[in-house]
Amino acid sequence: MHVESAKVPLPLSTQSTEQPAPAAQSVPQFTADSFDNQPGAEMLATRLNAFNENISVILNAKKSETEKTGTEKPDTGGLDASDIALMCQNFTSAFNLDNILVQESTQLKAIQILLTLTNCHDIDSLKAFANSKLHENPDNQDDCQKLKDSADMDNDNPITLPPGYGMTSQNFSFFRDQLMNSFIDSQFSEANFETKEMDQLKDALRMAKMQIAGNTGIGNFKESITFDQFDREQVSKLTGSLIYPRQKLCADNLAKEIMALQQQLFDSDSELIDMLGNNEDITKLLQGNQPYHLKQLLARQGADNRATLTNDAALLVSFVARNSIFADKFAKLGINPENLTHLAKAHSILNHGQADEQKELSNEIAAKGLKGSDDFTRTFFKSETANKYKAEPPFARIALWLAESNQSG
Repeated sequence: MHVESAKVPLPLSTQSTEQPAPAAQSVPQFTADSFDNQPGAEMLATRLNAFNENISVILNAKKSETEKTGTEKPDTGGLDASDIALMCQNFTSAFNLDNILVQESTQLKAIQILLTLTNCHDIDSLKAFANSKLHENPDNQDDCQKLKDSADMDNDNPITLPPGYGMTSQNFSFFRDQLMNSFIDSQFSEANFETKEMDQLKDALRMAKMQIAGNTGIGNFKESITFDQFDREQVSKLTGSLIYPRQKLCADNLAKEIMALQQQLFDSDSELIDMLGNNEDITKLLQGNQPYHLKQLLARQGADNRATLTNDAALLVSFVARNSIFADKFAKLGINPENLTHLAKAHSILNHGQADEQKELSNEIAAKGLKGSDDFTRTFFKSETANKYKAEPPFARIALWLAESNQSG
């Protein structure tokens, strides 16, 4: 069963769309120097300038321009200044940033870095984000998928690195987090945010990046989730909430599917575990005793009645699930790979956020867990194994990396 996020709309801002829109104004051009020439800086600068140009067109356009002057009005995708104002309001509300992003100019800056980092900076993407992602009505899931597809392109968008990085190249998505931090530190300096407010903004944008790239529900929790037992049933519920933070029906439906998937992942004799441990595509780089050690790693997931996958296994499951070459195999097992991806990411977030120790899942814990999870993934991509076998798909390199680590450990 596929969970349709469109079935439960995200509440929109109750503020009037007639409020003054962000003022169109001349802004300086970004360059790689704007971000200290760090990896990806030039690409980010190009996107930021394109975003500013497109926003300027929208804010300066008048819906009645064609009728009044007889001239063809600029292509704004049907958006005008009031649509941008509402987009800013809805985004700010969805991420509980009302007391931080008070000015519309700062709201728009936050959206600017979010969309440029996810490769969604053209007018069509702006329209999809404003009218689809934040609204989540039943007719717009194609637009949300387009945002995800644009973000996914950065997984294959190479950046040439200067000496000293230990790698010759890496994809743009690898540097999103440090580029985001650099943008916020420089562009929000005049806002006089306290450290806590700056961290809250970074956390919100980090979650929003994941939600665009994963085509999930968007927003932060309205309030923290507390629990007494951190068991598999609770983890399935927390996974649903992480993926759909403001859509309870979608979260509940996904939780049921996650519970069924967990049963297979924690059963060392299940067909899914057998496939992960024996599939030639996954194990193509393994030699000697490495297949044994990978199987041992996977088989141990159910040991001691643990509630989540280990970070190692979650990383492998995540990259296997997102690769289309396994679609037929998952179909035969009755598994929706999208849900398997959600499970793996959520388990990693819960592990890195130490939700089991806190007996709570808050926005701060989720953001901490997401950062830790992303850092863990980057650790793999910086590894000797990942770079030595760069021509091989990530899941094969991860399997080798895990087998080697498990063997030495």
